Amino acid sequence: MTELSFSPGASGYDQMFARITQLFVPALIKSSGLAEHHRVLDVATGTGAAAHAAAERVGLAGYVIGGDISVPMLRAAQHKLQGQAVSLVGLDGQRLPFGDQVFDTVICHFGLMFFPDPVQSLSEFHRVLRAGGRAAVSVTSAIPARTLYNRVSLAIARQAPAKREAIHRLFTLGDPLRFGAAFERCGFVDIEIITERERVRFNSFQDFFRPVEGGAGMTGQTYLALAPDQREAVREEVFADVIGSSPDRPFAIDMEVLIASGRR
Repeated sequence: MTELSFSPGASGYDQMFARITQLFVPALIKSSGLAEHHRVLDVATGTGAAAHAAAERVGLAGYVIGGDISVPMLRAAQHKLQGQAVSLVGLDGQRLPFGDQVFDTVICHFGLMFFPDPVQSLSEFHRVLRAGGRAAVSVTSAIPARTLYNRVSLAIARQAPAKREAIHRLFTLGDPLRFGAAFERCGFVDIEIITERERVRFNSFQDFFRPVEGGAGMTGQTYLALAPDQREAVREEVFADVIGSSPDRPFAIDMEVLIASGRR
């Protein structure tokens, strides 16, 4: 599905993103219109945060399928979701292995921006929804200063031209007009786009950057693939960007997320 693979960095994904992902899950679930009886598909489920919230909402009257292309991610999700009524499957978010009009709700939390062809994926979300069903998708802002680790990816892109196109694609849906147009192009109606902001605090720059240096997620894996001098250049650029001085002092980043939803 994508050249930006999360599989090698799955073990550190929650270290980097768990507390951040949880901040925006409630808004995603609310936008999706989930109800107690719904049949739900969570695309790019990762380690299962959104699937867990969906399962709690639909209860025993509904069901949740969490799908991801990364087997290590699914293993991590399986460990976290023990006892939850969530079925986990391997799937490509651009070619969903389900028939037409199967689900009441499709959700995708911080996944669509990594897909090579987001419009193709949204078309698939539309296809598998029943008439009247709703999809809800979250992405990070197109403004680098309002992201956490996408700003690190931009610094990486300046050191690794071969990754530039894929990394810049992370920002294409973070503009409300583009995001809404993508939903409309795929046949969705009653499209709504909301912006959520949360202040994420770190004890120090090392607290922020440690997951990247540890190879967590796509960003960490791409960072580790750089030459040592390139890694140092990325680190210095990001340090100057987010804190600027005194690496041991606490700081905060205001993170902005767009959530788009639409009805079939």
